[in-house]
Amino acid sequence: MTDFEMELAGRLHEANLVAAHAAEATEHERQRPFMLLRPRMFPDGNQWCALYGDNLHEGVAGFGYTPAAAATQFDIEWLNARLAVGKDGRHG
Repeated sequence: MTDFEMELAGRLHEANLVAAHAAEATEHERQRPFMLLRPRMFPDGNQWCALYGDNLHEGVAGFGYTPAAAATQFDIEWLNARLAVGKDGRHG
């Protein structure tokens, strides 16, 4: 293999690694709870709210000063959500 062919092969390998990383990052983004569940996004006071469900008490919400921050907080809240348990021990 000539020096030129070796350099070309190296650059091609590097380009393939970059493309694979980009594809992995895109798939990770697509699998976020915010992307899969599509919560409602709306301004609430001086912040944005991403809400999945009918209301804050029964649903899951994330708040942030930007839509992106609210979406990230929604992911955190969704992944840590607990079912509300009433005094009678029942969910809801």
